[in-house]
Amino acid sequence: MQKRIIALLTLSIIGLTNTANAYTWPADQLYEESLDAEIWSVSCPQGNGWQSQYRRVYIKNADGSRTYVNKGNGIVFRNQDGYEVTRDCYNYQIEGLKADYEVATDTKTIACENPKAIGNVTKFRRYISYTTPKITTNLKTSFNIYELSDDCRTKEIEVKTEACQAGYTGQIVNSRTYDLYTDGRKTNYSNWTTTQDTCSKNETQQLTRANCPSLAPNYQYNLGNTLGLYGRTVKQSGAASDWNLIVVVQNNCYYLKDTVTSTNEVACPVGQSGKIVRETHLKLKQYISWSQTDSSYIVEKENTCKPTGPVTVEIKPGTQTVSCDNYYGVQQGTYSGNVTKTGDNSTIFDPVSGSTNTTFQAKTEDTTSCVKEITTTSKEFIEEECPAGFIGKITKYLVKAENASGTVYPYGTTPILESNTCTAVSISDEINAPSTEHLQDSVLSNLSFTTTSISKSDLTIDQLNKIDTSKLEGKAYIMNVSADNLSAGAFDSTKISNLVKTFKTKLGTQSTSVKLTSAPVTLDKYIGQDGLTQSRIAKEKLALSGTSIDKGTVTVKYVSLAKPTPAHFSFTVKVFE
Repeated sequence: MQKRIIALLTLSIIGLTNTANAYTWPADQLYEESLDAEIWSVSCPQGNGWQSQYRRVYIKNADGSRTYVNKGNGIVFRNQDGYEVTRDCYNYQIEGLKADYEVATDTKTIACENPKAIGNVTKFRRYISYTTPKITTNLKTSFNIYELSDDCRTKEIEVKTEACQAGYTGQIVNSRTYDLYTDGRKTNYSNWTTTQDTCSKNETQQLTRANCPSLAPNYQYNLGNTLGLYGRTVKQSGAASDWNLIVVVQNNCYYLKDTVTSTNEVACPVGQSGKIVRETHLKLKQYISWSQTDSSYIVEKENTCKPTGPVTVEIKPGTQTVSCDNYYGVQQGTYSGNVTKTGDNSTIFDPVSGSTNTTFQAKTEDTTSCVKEITTTSKEFIEEECPAGFIGKITKYLVKAENASGTVYPYGTTPILESNTCTAVSISDEINAPSTEHLQDSVLSNLSFTTTSISKSDLTIDQLNKIDTSKLEGKAYIMNVSADNLSAGAFDSTKISNLVKTFKTKLGTQSTSVKLTSAPVTLDKYIGQDGLTQSRIAKEKLALSGTSIDKGTVTVKYVSLAKPTPAHFSFTVKVFE
């Protein structure tokens, strides 16, 4: 008996079904390149020179073991099943050996190994294809890759830095992209573009400014102006920052002092009963060290005048519609939609004057169609210097947004206090200075901190514990807390509550006041609250629609714009007890 064994290569596909069973292929294999075969020639009963030829296909596994594809097909040879007959008995001495297969070639294109790369890899392969009509599962086997074409490449970034012009400070950063191939070749360079330009210079100038509210907030000065030395930063491109106060040269700030000089009572008009009480007020321009008369005016403090005998003649259901912007009292373009009010139109007849008047009284209000047009906001910071005798900085901000009409300030144009670090010299030195008790009182009369600064350090609470209460003047003491970031993990509610408790205990509950002055106005400052994540904000198109503060708790409202009908949500964050 004569026999032959041909060992073949291992290559790949994703699934295969044959006459005997089904086999699920590993996801990282290709069916064709995973197949190999055992070929046998055996003698036939006719005697010498007669033989039959058999084939059994198998999968060559990574560990070297074999999984036979046709196992169970009923053809048993050498006490093992899964074989196929490729040639019936024939006399090879007379007819010559008959081949079962032929060698062919093809190409196979696959994706790059790096999932971020573009292009592909092309394999040029040789394989064995069985040509005998006896084969029931005509699978290709014994693949051999004799050439590869690799076009895989990734997009990379190159960065270079340039110096600024003479007399400026900063730097210019430029970048460009290129294609990086697997073999290290670089092609398709883009043009250089500027990604950062910090070149700038400083300028100073004396200017007159109406900045009295920021210069003397504790003394109620809110009118007038000052002459001061201001500075600003000018970019190399020519763009300039706002002028910031360096020092006050002349202070002409004042506030209007209102005094009641007289009170009188007058009768109601004819046909009405009741009384009218009026006050005469005198306004003084109160400067820092002197005052002058400004104007006088009359205030109606009480008016109980009512027509005699009015009669309601008709009440009819009615509706009124106003824009969401008017309803919420915000800038036009902040919201889309309208608010529909339902209620009654009441018609009243006055027999004294003979007139009829109809008024609308709302009972319900539907605000569900109000959708905030502004979905992205940012803070526009305003930095101001501390009053004379103090060091530090006062930081305020406006909430700035963009809509189709340009820049808007949806929460008003009055600056919101972000932080106030003004101190006489430093909290740690001045609070305990034995010869400057008035400075200690001045510092404690208007402390300001952010939730982030309190949460990151125990220095503030340590300094408060060192206060000498025997030097206090017994006036009101205020602590302002600005919530700059209420993301989970960004602030420590327990540490903030301990600071508030220490402040009240040390200075007296009746003399102290703790205010939560502001809350973040963008949703990215609430990550981790109410299930908020960056991906959820982007996917569900979430936008903050409003915040409110009640003692130490912030209530946040937001809306999802992902569907035609907006969905409204709200949650609360406890900043301190």
